[in-house]
Amino acid sequence: MRFKLTPSSTGRRSVAALTLAVVLAALAFLAVSVAPNETASAETGSAGICDRTQVVQNAILGKLSDVSECGNVTDTHLSGITGEIIILDNTELTLKDDDFEGLSSLSVLYIHHNGLSALPEDVFDGLSGLTELYLYNNVLGALPEDVFEGLSNLETLSLS
Repeated sequence: MRFKLTPSSTGRRSVAALTLAVVLAALAFLAVSVAPNETASAETGSAGICDRTQVVQNAILGKLSDVSECGNVTDTHLSGITGEIIILDNTELTLKDDDFEGLSSLSVLYIHHNGLSALPEDVFDGLSGLTELYLYNNVLGALPEDVFEGLSNLETLSLS
């Protein structure tokens, strides 16, 4: 949304017109940025991690001591998660694109002993710090061509 002020008859913009423009711009920003019943945040969207696969949500929340609801997880929380996440013993696991987005400091990801039969192409987006990925004991038949793209620090990959 744009606001344009035109010069007044004296060739200068009035203070009142400038003030009005600033207020209107701020209101327009808030109207676009904040949905009803939500608070403004400079970080992640209002959904937090609620749109991710349930077992992924649970694993992320398990790594956060100060957050217990998926909607309260911010980008700062996600990028602060280090160490490992373990997802195992899910007989019919299906992952979504971007399930691990934002976990840039995570170093190890175990997704083993699941009924995982496919991986979405963008499932590992955002795992730039990942050094080890374990996908063994699943039923993966084929992998998307670019599924591991962006895992520039990956040293260990287990698909047995």
